[in-house]
Order: sequence, then structure tokens, then C-alpha cells
Amino acid sequence: FSPGGCVMPKIRKEKKSERFLPFAKGFKLPSKSQCSKAVGSVPKELCKVFNADQSFSPVPRPTDENDWLAQYNEEGQSFQDFMTQCPWLGRRKFRGVDGPFVSDAEHLSERYPGKSISIVPIGEFPPNQAPKLEQLKEYAEAFFGAPVKLLPKIDLTVQCSKAKLTSKVLRSHGKFKQDLKVFEVKARSHQSSGYHQLHATSVLNVLTSIPFPSSLCTIAVTMSDLYVDKSDLFIAGWAKGNSRVACFSFSRYNPQVEFSEEKWYDVAVCAKNTSKKDQYSSFLERCCRLLVHEVSHILGVDHCIYYKCCMNGSGHLKEDFAQPMHLCPVDLHKLQRLFGFDAGKRYQKLLHFYEKYSLKREAEWIRERLALICAP
Repeated sequence: FSPGGCVMPKIRKEKKSERFLPFAKGFKLPSKSQCSKAVGSVPKELCKVFNADQSFSPVPRPTDENDWLAQYNEEGQSFQDFMTQCPWLGRRKFRGVDGPFVSDAEHLSERYPGKSISIVPIGEFPPNQAPKLEQLKEYAEAFFGAPVKLLPKIDLTVQCSKAKLTSKVLRSHGKFKQDLKVFEVKARSHQSSGYHQLHATSVLNVLTSIPFPSSLCTIAVTMSDLYVDKSDLFIAGWAKGNSRVACFSFSRYNPQVEFSEEKWYDVAVCAKNTSKKDQYSSFLERCCRLLVHEVSHILGVDHCIYYKCCMNGSGHLKEDFAQPMHLCPVDLHKLQRLFGFDAGKRYQKLLHFYEKYSLKREAEWIRERLALICAP
């Protein structure tokens, strides 16, 4: 293939090699046998489902100095590491989770009966500029094989360096109290453009003060940009794993958004040549991947260094957008242990989602994967 993607069978050209950069100091790419071992032991009848075959590519080598593995010496987390490190599988109840706890139960739905992963929107999600929240919920349910609850919106108003979040407060019996509570959070606003960013740590402090009785973990999502330090151009999100809360922004995941590399407030929505349907499919794919990546972190799954996987780290948006939506066998095994889903049926549900919303690349990957699993 030429750089433009056209097939040129009659003209032989020298293959242009991609410039690889060194990994971060101390990082060593796992061997093939180390990757296979990291999957862990599985029952014989599930060997095909968790087999690290041709469906899975090696973790990409860095091509940019800002790529994740060019900056960070990740140790990796095998399935066995996960089993010893994950606080959700310990004999003690996870701190702050209300309600009953069954310490000797195998999966989260049995250990924490009636609990769900919760998504709470902050601010408006305009129909033509944001992902549909019900679709994010639908994807997360298929991905984790677990109940996901969409909570009522937290209203947002911004004025200069302050913002206000207005929320209904949940009681222990799970019903919403009608009284509204207003919380102030830090923000920054650019006067002439009117563009604003919310201070992520300040938002998380609010989230930890709001009780979410039915939640295993709570993920706040917003179309407002986020920052932590004054020097930040932006951040995709921030989490407090021990408090089971996180906040993430989809603002810069819109394919139509273009922004300056220097000024945090220089952001614009620009028309693209691709169809609106294709643009939205790309937008939805990016937002779904961000959501499940971060929820997986809260559930104890670390960055993946074994295969190309949606749990790979990313140092910038271009690297983030290039990552697949699927899990490698190592991380699939971790989530299967947490939630007890049938991995084959999970693939079928994900395929239905991808076909329904025209995520063609991922749908094709799932079809090929299922063909290998079902082959005699």
C-alpha cells in the first residue's frame, strides 16, 4: 500500500520504515511466553476464548516522545498480580460502600448485592455536540456484563473563576430527595471567548461528598473541559480510586474539535468532509473507550503492557484515538473474574452494539474473533 492507501501491485517501492523511539528507561517489552503466562490459568473449555492468538497484536512501540511507554516504565499487571492486588476481591468490604457485603462470594454482583456502576452527567449534553448518554450506558453494560445506572444530571453554571454544581441528594434507601444542594467548584474562564474549564480535583471533592448508595463506583462525565494545574492545556479526567469516583470530559473527543497546542481557551468546532454519521460513530467510539478504560482502573485493572488493548496507557489524544476498543486476554480474564460473565456471549453483545451504531472496525474485529473461537 502507498501512503495514501491505494493498492499498487505493479510498482515495487521501498517500504518506508516507521521511526521507533526507545522505551522509557527501565521498561522491557514482555516476551511472547511472558504475555501468555500473564493471561493466567483458565478451564480447558475456555481456552479458545482466552487464547492469545492472531487476534491480538503486540503492544505498539513508541513513535512519538510523548507516547506513554516512551515516558513511563510500566511494570505491567498479570492476572495473578490482579488477583493479589485488587481490593474488590479481598475479604474486607471496600471502604465507603453502603449495604450488605458477602465476603466469600465470587463475583461483584454477589459480593455487593444490588450495586451498579453509575454514570452521572454534569452540565448539558447538547444533541449535536455530545454523545448520547443512553448509548454510553448501553455500551458499558455490554462491556462489563454488569448493571449500569444513569443518574440524574448535576446542573452546572459557570461565572469567571467559580462554578456551581446543583444536585439532588441521594438517601440510603436510594430515593432522591427533592431539596437541591449547591456546591461551589473552582473554574477558569477566558473573558473574550467565553470558554471555560472546571478544576477536576474540585469536582471530585464534590462527588465524594454526595452519597450514591446504589453505586459500586461513580463516573461523572461532562462536556466541559477540565484542568488541574494552571499550566495544563487540558486533562481528559481525574480519579480518586480509593473513593470510587472519577470525572471525565468528552469535550476534546469530538472529531470536529480543533484546538491550539499552546492556549487552553483556543478551541473551535470546525466542519469536516466526512459524513455526520461517520463523525458521530468516531465520537461515540472515543467516548465509550475512555469510559470503560477509566472504570476498569477504578475496579483495579492497571495499564496493559502485553498486547494492543483498550487498557494501554496513552500520553496524548492521537495515541488515545488509535487504540482499539477490545480487551486483550489478560484484561478480559480480570473482568471476567470480577463479574462472572460468559465471555463468548459478551462478544456477541458487543458485536450487536458495534453494528447498531456503525462502529465498523470494531464490528469486524469481533466477527473475526468469534470465528476463531467457534472454529472446530
